[in-house]
This record gives sequence, structure tokens and C-alpha cells, in this order.
Amino acid sequence: MSFLIFIAIVIVILVAIKEGISSKNSNIGFFGEISSDANMPYRKKDYLLTVTEKNFYTVLKKVADDHDCIVFAKVRLEDLIWIPKSTHNILKWRGYVRSRHIDFVLCEKKDIKPICAIELDDASHNTFSANKTDNLKDNILRTAGLPLLRIKASYEYDVTNLTQEIENKIYSQKGV
Repeated sequence: MSFLIFIAIVIVILVAIKEGISSKNSNIGFFGEISSDANMPYRKKDYLLTVTEKNFYTVLKKVADDHDCIVFAKVRLEDLIWIPKSTHNILKWRGYVRSRHIDFVLCEKKDIKPICAIELDDASHNTFSANKTDNLKDNILRTAGLPLLRIKASYEYDVTNLTQEIENKIYSQKGV
């Protein structure tokens, strides 16, 4: 009986190998490797930021330069916060931050320490679903101790006003 099971397993493996080798529609080999001549569907985007985000970034960069800071765009939320390994149900908590990003993060230049997260809120943030996500980001970052500034998307931004909003957000969170 065990000999028959052995023969059946060998046949299944041989069929799987044959299918993996002979499949002309598959770019993925039997062991999951992608062939070097694969016709992958990926294409480079023409830009990283939308026009609105680029306009905001230009002004934010001036503020950052004046305050010895650096601006990062589209930063994963997982890269900004951490969850203690001892946390009960850690996968649930990680799930809340996975696949989410912050539009801009202002960091101190000397040590790349995040000092303020910034979300640029356009009309897409007016939906129920987006509002739920926004509230979640607000709560996560408040709990983690990283100030989150929400800026209403606009055609133009004032350096002085933006500087004041950032300073108010940073110092109000520190309790200064």
C-alpha cells in the first residue's frame, strides 16, 4: 500500500514539473522564480507626486530648508511607528497600518528624526471611507506621539502661513 502512495506522489511531482516547464503562458517557474525574459506588466510612472502634491511640496521644501529639516513624500505608516513585540494580537494592530502612507513627513536634518506628518486633504477625503481612514491615521499618530497636520489642498500655499501651522502643530503636541 505504501508503495502505491509513493508511486502516486512521484507521478504528481513529475506532472507538476512537466506543467511548470512546458507552460508557455507562465513567466514563473516551478519553484517561484521569475524568468529573466519574463514579459512583466510593470511600467514606470511619469511622476511620483500629483500636480497638487508637487505644488505643496515646493512650498513645504522652502519651510524645511529654513528650519534645517528634510521632507520625505509618501512614507509608509509602518516606517513611522512601531508596535512592541509583546503587544497582544500584534497582527491585528499591524493590519491597521499596513498599506497606508502619509503624504509628507518633515524630519530633522541631523538625524532624520520625524517631527511632523502632513496629510494633504483634497476632495477625495470627503467620502465616508476616506474619513474613517483619516480618523484612524489621526488616532494612530496621536497615540505614537507624532504630530499630524492636515492641510486642505489648494492651488497655492503661503510659506509664512504653512510655517506657522507646522510650528503650532509641533509645539501644541509637545505641550509647549
